[in-house]
Amino acid sequence: MKEKEPELNDYGQPNWFHAHGTKMRLQKDECIDGRLVVIKGSAAIVRIGASPVAGWFIVEWRLAHPLFTETSGRAFFDDSELAAAFGLLDNFGSSEWLIDRFGGTVAKKCKFIRWKEFLNITGPGTGLDGDPNVSIRLSEEIKTALGGLHH
Repeated sequence: MKEKEPELNDYGQPNWFHAHGTKMRLQKDECIDGRLVVIKGSAAIVRIGASPVAGWFIVEWRLAHPLFTETSGRAFFDDSELAAAFGLLDNFGSSEWLIDRFGGTVAKKCKFIRWKEFLNITGPGTGLDGDPNVSIRLSEEIKTALGGLHH
């Protein structure tokens, strides 16, 4: 594992992390035990569910941007990618060039970058409005929910 501290903003967050990521919360009423985890904030929603193919997960997201625009996407994560993205695993075969360039703990090209509890799906951004990626500050509650999904 090769961790590199990213450039930080005035709040101690990576420059590629959007501040809305600190508002993302586990939606317990929308989660289905062992099958679906929902994380929602003021500008984004992320749904993580088991794929019909064993060992794979579907990660879907939707972001609302200013001026009534929206970005959405879907990616398929294998078991270790999901664990690494959501802070359950740090020893991971990362895309090291992403970490070298942007800083982070773990990263996978076109899927995620994470530094400590700061996660971006699908990768680093500007940290400003309009980025097509979702930022999530991982809480223990989110990690526990993902641990129940990830076996």
